[in-house]
Amino acid sequence: MATDVRPTDPILAHKGKRARNRGVVHVNVGTALNMKTKTPEAIGSTEKKVKRSLSKKVLVFSCATLAGFMLGEVLLRLMGISYPELYTPDPHCASRLSPGASGWWISEGRSFVRINSDGLRDREHEPAKPTGAFRIAILGDSYTEALQVAAEKSFWAVAERQLRRSNLFDGREPEFVNFGVSGYGTAQELLTLRSRVWKYDPDLVLVAFCHNDIQDNSRDLGGGETRPYFLLRDDELHLDKSFLESAGYLTALTRYEKTKAQVVNMSYMLQVLKQTKRRWHLQRERPEKSNPHFEDTGSDFNVYEAPRTPVEKAAWNITERLILEIRADAMKKRAKFGLITVTTPLQVHPDSELRRQATNKSPASHLLYAEHRLEKLAEDHNFPILTLARQFKKRAESGNIFLHGFSNTQPGTGHWNETGHEMAGHYLAEWLEYKVLN
Repeated sequence: MATDVRPTDPILAHKGKRARNRGVVHVNVGTALNMKTKTPEAIGSTEKKVKRSLSKKVLVFSCATLAGFMLGEVLLRLMGISYPELYTPDPHCASRLSPGASGWWISEGRSFVRINSDGLRDREHEPAKPTGAFRIAILGDSYTEALQVAAEKSFWAVAERQLRRSNLFDGREPEFVNFGVSGYGTAQELLTLRSRVWKYDPDLVLVAFCHNDIQDNSRDLGGGETRPYFLLRDDELHLDKSFLESAGYLTALTRYEKTKAQVVNMSYMLQVLKQTKRRWHLQRERPEKSNPHFEDTGSDFNVYEAPRTPVEKAAWNITERLILEIRADAMKKRAKFGLITVTTPLQVHPDSELRRQATNKSPASHLLYAEHRLEKLAEDHNFPILTLARQFKKRAESGNIFLHGFSNTQPGTGHWNETGHEMAGHYLAEWLEYKVLN
């Protein structure tokens, strides 16, 4: 039987009905094509073509993404842009610097940071003290850690070089060992002394006091749950290590978090992506400060005035006891002890009018309250203290210079810049030479 395939229209459709009696079948062209494509062989062939096309697109996209990622990685390394994960969990202090971590620090200032094999922001030091060395262990927080400047420009490195040029040590070589870690309070500094410092056998122990240490030593003032504290009970210090059971600390201990940190540290691109996400969250959670000079302490607690509440008084009392405890530990090991107070941006801002406005916000405010109180503590307990605020303020005013802040941050805020570190190192070396070691 012959099959006559013709286009379909109303007239042909009518004629097709009559043509059936003559043995002629009129079939729609589209129907015929559909009949052809719906065969198993045709369906399989089409699916293969679609899969091959999709695979090619995925491959091209993957290659383009990988090429873009690799190009970005190369460019970031050439430009020195990274945000390394520098910290790792620690059973004594909750966190510490991660041994061997490295990368560019560009959030504030600019420096290439390299953590040594023992987790110190310093060059390598053999635990066994070399013959003829005079070792100085310095404890502190982010000011002492000094990520914002190159290690050789930090105040402790400047002081070491200056002391080596003096005749004070009679052939012995002064050697600073830096135990500073961002976010540490005096409690963590005491725990660092007991868990990590003594194996280096220091001859002198220095504590760099930062004004926010008062808060960091008190859970009630906002120190947070993921750090150790000391509590005063019956006039005795008692260690609270409940952070070991906190969700944040336990999460940081998981294999997933540790592996993630290792992977992120291998890629500048991953570091930038993670930092972008972190900043986005911070901007949502924290509104911009109207005037950062007036908010140095980060809470309602005003370190520039005498404590008012029982919580503030307890925080100050614990801080003073911790300082004395570090001194007592040093004496037991026959090491000398000294206390340094670093400066806040507001204390040494070159604009006297801005400082006046800050103190006028609270009639009880006194920008040197902490310095006066700690000087009294040092006098009562017969230990040397170096307070830097007065010298820094005089230099900042006379030269109209900023000792805090960098080109990528607001001048007069944040940590010491290179000039601030240079000054601090100079004053520290002079103080050690004439007041502590003489």
